[in-house]
Amino acid sequence: MNRREVLESAIKCVCHDRQDQHGNPEDTFAMIADMWEIYLCHKYGIDVSISPSDVAWMMTLLKVARSAKGIVKDDDFVDACGYSALAGELSENRIPQSAYTPRKYDDEYNDCTKSK
Repeated sequence: MNRREVLESAIKCVCHDRQDQHGNPEDTFAMIADMWEIYLCHKYGIDVSISPSDVAWMMTLLKVARSAKGIVKDDDFVDACGYSALAGELSENRIPQSAYTPRKYDDEYNDCTKSK
């Protein structure tokens, strides 16, 4: 694939195919961020806030890591472009702060709870 084909495929995936299959990326990536925070909190006791844009960046890194292992697929380039575009759209300076509420680790209850 040339760069135009990669980018056009990414646009098709992000703006149509994946949107139709998985719904609004803002909602999906916010849910993934919540799940990753809870996992890290309970598994390692880490007090971390993951934003929807962090999810998009980490998914981009997943695609980079797969390619770095030597098995290169066109899909990895397309998906990396799509995730990177979503990271730009979801970055905190482009979404209202009310749409993203970080979690905090609560030592007293050894549980993750939404920030107050």
